[in-house]
Amino acid sequence: MPALRKVVIFGVGLIGGSFALALRKAGAVGEVVGFGRSATTLESAKRLGILDRIGSHAAAEVGDADLVLLATRWHRWRMFLRASRRIWGRRR
Repeated sequence: MPALRKVVIFGVGLIGGSFALALRKAGAVGEVVGFGRSATTLESAKRLGILDRIGSHAAAEVGDADLVLLATRWHRWRMFLRASRRIWGRRR
């Protein structure tokens, strides 16, 4: 049984894709879900076995993930931050 049931990766380029492949090689992950800007990149990552599926709703995917990797430029983290706010609420 893998240590991580579900990993969600925002950005499946060199860093995110390599991270996912390393988890797979180690047998440490059950499912990898990816988000990104380019449908072409996401489809390629799925075809190459980097992703199990392409995410469509960030808040739902992040909600039950064991690990979330933000492998994007820092200014693109807004999508994740919006999703996490819906899940965990705003801190006061």
